[in-house]
This record gives sequence, C-alpha cells and structure tokens, in this order.
Amino acid sequence: MIMRDQAQRLLLPSGVIAISDKDLQAALAQAYEAGVRPRCLCREAGVEMYIARYERYVVKCMPGTGRQHEPQCPSFLTEQEGEHEAIRAGADGRFDVLVKFSLMSRGASPGRSESAHAGDATRRPRPFTLTALLHLLIDHAQINRWSPPSQRPYHYLQREIEKAAANFRIKGHSLSDVLFIPETYDPKRKLEVLERRRHRVRALLHRNGIQSPRAVLVGELKHSEPGNLLRRVWLKHMPERPILVEEKTWKLATVRFRGALEALDAGLAVRVLLAAVISDGTGQEIRIESCALVLTTKSWIPIAGSFELDLHDRLVSGERTFYKPLRYDASSWTQLPNFVLLDAGPEPVPLHVIDPWADQADIERKRKVAEGSWIWQLDQPAPPLPHRDTLPIARNENGASNECAV
Repeated sequence: MIMRDQAQRLLLPSGVIAISDKDLQAALAQAYEAGVRPRCLCREAGVEMYIARYERYVVKCMPGTGRQHEPQCPSFLTEQEGEHEAIRAGADGRFDVLVKFSLMSRGASPGRSESAHAGDATRRPRPFTLTALLHLLIDHAQINRWSPPSQRPYHYLQREIEKAAANFRIKGHSLSDVLFIPETYDPKRKLEVLERRRHRVRALLHRNGIQSPRAVLVGELKHSEPGNLLRRVWLKHMPERPILVEEKTWKLATVRFRGALEALDAGLAVRVLLAAVISDGTGQEIRIESCALVLTTKSWIPIAGSFELDLHDRLVSGERTFYKPLRYDASSWTQLPNFVLLDAGPEPVPLHVIDPWADQADIERKRKVAEGSWIWQLDQPAPPLPHRDTLPIARNENGASNECAV
C-alpha cells in the first residue's frame, strides 16, 4: 500500500518514480515510446494505468479501473467512464461523449460529425444533458473530492475544469475548443481581462468553416433580471455584460432547478453553476440556447440540496477526506450515498442523509439504499462519524486530480 505521507509512485521501465519527481516526463516519454504501461503502487500488486500525450505526458486510469486504486490515492476515481454508455474511450486516450444538444444553430449545415458512437446500431446510448456533462467534468477533475487543507477560489474551478475538458470530445470537437469559462475578474487588470474574453468569445462563436456555431459556457450565476425583450443573466466574473436568454427558456430552467435558486436566494453558503449552450446574437451579445443549473457548496462540491450542507460542513470542519457521488442524468439522487468517506480504512465508507421533509417515496427509496450503512435522519441527533485512519493522506502535487497531472 502507498505510504500516505509520500507522493503517488509509479512503476516504470526505469524503476519506481514519484509523480513529483523532476525526471518524470523523461521516464514517461521512454515508457510511451516503448509501449509500456505504468503501474500505480497504491496497492501491493499495483494498478495498471496508461500514458496519453497532450502538451505533456499524462498518466491516466484505464477505463473501469478507478475504484481499484486505494481510496486515498489521487488516481482513485469516484465515477468510472465505463459506467456511462454515452462515453467511449478513443484510441488517442481521449473520450468521446454523446451529448443531447447541438453545437450548430438551427438551419446550419453540418460541419463535423454529430453521429452516435460507432458500435451496436440497434441500441443507441442515452446522450448526456448539460447537467451530466458538467457533472462529468467536475467528477473527472475531482472537484467533488475534498482533502484538507484545500483552498478553492474561482480560478481553481476554472483551471481544473479546463484541464478535464482536454480529455473529452463532443460532436467531433475537443471539448476544450468549444468551452468558455470566464476567467477571474480583476478590476486592476480590467482591460486585458476583457480583451482576452472578447477574443475567446469571437473564436468560439465565429469558428472558421462552421456556420452559426454554438459553444458550451460554464460560470457562476450571480442573478437574473427582466429586460425589454429578453432576460439578462449575470455571471459573477463577467460584470461587463449580461448573457441574454428568452423568458420561456429561463422559466423552464427555474422550474427544473428551483431548489438551487431558492438556496441561493436564501443566502445559504452555496453557489450555483450555470452550464449553457451559447450562440452569437445579432450584435455583441451572447445568447443562451439551453441551460442547466447545478447547486454547489462554497468549495464547488455539487450537492443534491441544502439539506446536505450540515453533513458537508461537519466533514470539512472535521478535516475528513471524502467525495460526493454525482447524479449525472439519473432520475434521483436517492440511489446514491450523500457523501463517501475516503479516510476511514482501506475501503470507501458511504454516508447517507435522510431528509424527513422530502417526498415520502424518496424517503422510502433512500431507506432501502442506506440499509446497513451510516445514516443520519436530519430530525434526529447526528450519529458519530466512522473513525478516521490517522495516517497522513497521500496527495499528488496538485492536491486533487483523477489523473496523474504531471
């Protein structure tokens, strides 16, 4: 088992090397050229991984092996790409994701392939919605995983999601090439920030050779307000102009994601992430074609509702290591643990919260799923948490990544 006070170690042809070692890139290049797969030494027998080459060499989990790693290993995956039929591994180490939305405006002629995955033509995988795509990025970046101490300003979210996006393709495009996350707004650097933003938006919404292209936006919602014809949606790090959306589209979102907006309006310690398909308006404006809202804690961990905040805060204040399983496009969060402890022994420990004010059918489903596990019914005193393994926790040099970001 990995020594938890040391960096993650890999077995390569050149020997055992830590991911923080300055010679790692050279060792990975040698293994990549030789076609040798490294092994993560968090387990005694090692867990096989593979090397992908982007701007640098990156060690990644083999599909379906994320949970074979020790829970405290940085390569332990909370969700596995192989669990979702809409995701297929490509030969280049990236993953193709089938999504429900289009990257072209109505009436535009196809530019690049928008077909389903090759394979069994009789059974089409269920494509991801915007919610599921954002959950995938958060999961792959391990933003839903918490290890103390952690500092998570907005630029952390932007950086980690952009890094995760490099691993995926949608509609034949690298997700990085069609993704827009506003950078942190800094009044001291206002002009350069705004110029970079204008350049990025122009590049996304006026892509060469593609008629009326769309892009994917992720940002922190501040508020919305009615306009003359369209609704104005404001993002926290984009104060210079709103994003416009038809009232009908926004109303549908407020009905579907009512809980997230109510928690924000109530002044709770939460954030709301907006994921949207955007297009170019008639002038300089950005238009929302469709959108989803994801409620998160202040540290960007998605939650099912504000009822999870007490347990989340208890875990954070207790300096516990945990992750939050994500719903993707499942019909309900009730089938999942509310949180999973990673520091209570050699196996993950699920934690379940029962909201006594929820729908009775949801409560019954939750009781069945949670039977025999740690349970806290919120109208009763909180039970003690499972004891923590007091050994220091292994971290890679970035603190949170489901790949060896080297």
